[in-house]
Amino acid sequence: MAKQFEDYCFKRLVDKFPVPMLKYLLVQYDKIEPYKNKIEINNEYRIFLDYVIEISDNKLFDLEFHSSVLEIFNLGHYGAYKIYLRVDSKKYVLQCILCTADPEKSKRQLFINEYEELDLDIVFTLEDDADEKIEIMEEFINNNRVLTSTDIEIIYLTVALYMKSKLTKSELLFKIDDLTNKVKGLTDDELYEIKLFQKAFMKKFISDDDELKGELEKMISINALQVMRETFPEELRQEKEEAMNVGILKTAKTMKDFGDDFEFISKRTGLSIEEIKKL
Repeated sequence: MAKQFEDYCFKRLVDKFPVPMLKYLLVQYDKIEPYKNKIEINNEYRIFLDYVIEISDNKLFDLEFHSSVLEIFNLGHYGAYKIYLRVDSKKYVLQCILCTADPEKSKRQLFINEYEELDLDIVFTLEDDADEKIEIMEEFINNNRVLTSTDIEIIYLTVALYMKSKLTKSELLFKIDDLTNKVKGLTDDELYEIKLFQKAFMKKFISDDDELKGELEKMISINALQVMRETFPEELRQEKEEAMNVGILKTAKTMKDFGDDFEFISKRTGLSIEEIKKL
C-alpha cells in the first residue's frame, strides 16, 4: 500500500503543480492543457499513462513515474506507451520517466537489436542534490518571498525528499517539512497536497523506532488511512473488488477440489460453469 500511496501522490502533485514540475524537468512549453491518460487500443486492451499534458498545438508531454529499479521490460513498456500515444493523438510526443530508484542499478537504454539502442529521457532524482535545494528554500524564506503555485521551489518541498543528501531520511523530511511550515503564500489546499506527499514518504521510509518519527507525525499531522479513503475512494473500491474476486475464485476452487457439483458452485459463487471448469 505504501508504494501505491506514493505513486498516487506523485500523480496528484504534478496534476496540482504542473508548471513547477515542467520547470524542474526543463520542459519548454507554450500552454498546458490536460490530455486523456487512458488509451483504448482495441475493445480488450487499454493502456493507462501516468500524466499527459498538451504543451503546444502539436506536442504532448508524457510523464511516467517509477519508484523501483528500471529494467529493460519497464523501458519497453514506456516505449510502447509513447508509440500508442503518438498514434492516438497524431501529435509529437515528448516523454520523460521520473525515477526515484537507484540510477546505478537501473537501465537507461532500450536495445532495438544488436546494432541499435534507444536512449530514453530519464530523470533520476537521486542524481540531484537535496542539500542544495534546501539552501535555495532557506534563502527564499529569509528574503520573505511568497511562494506561488508556478514557482519551481514548490517542487523542492516534495521531490527533494528523493534526492541525495548528507542527512538521514528522517532528518531530511524533518528539515523540508520545517521549511514547508515557514514558507509564505501556500493556500490550505496546496499545503494539503504537499503534506500528503510528505506523508507518503514517511510511510515508506521512516520506521517506527526512528527517534524523529513522533515529531514528524506531529509536524505532518495527516492520518494516512483517512487520507487514502477521502482522496482515492475509487482506487480503494477497485482494490476491495479485486480482493473479493480473488476470494470468490479461491472458494470456488476449493469446492471444485472437494468434488462439489458445478451448478451448486455456480449458485454459491456467482461464477459461470465455464469459469469454474477453468479453475
